[in-house]
Amino acid sequence: LKNAHQMSFHDLIERQLAFNPGRALDFNKDVTHEGRANLRNDRLEFISLFYEYAKQNPKGAPHSWSEWLADPTTPSQQR
Repeated sequence: LKNAHQMSFHDLIERQLAFNPGRALDFNKDVTHEGRANLRNDRLEFISLFYEYAKQNPKGAPHSWSEWLADPTTPSQQR
């Protein structure tokens, strides 16, 4: 929530990888043979949406995560 308005999504992911190398945020790693591709894709979708939420709602305001998700103009609702 703190850095979304100052940092690109790519930079945020790179920063997390620097702190936790080899973790599930490494979206360039091929995990299909490990059966974790769906988990990684779900995680990427969640992180992408939460990043957009944080950019639009600094410090969690004016909308809560659930309110934002329920809004028909939210990216998750536009698919």
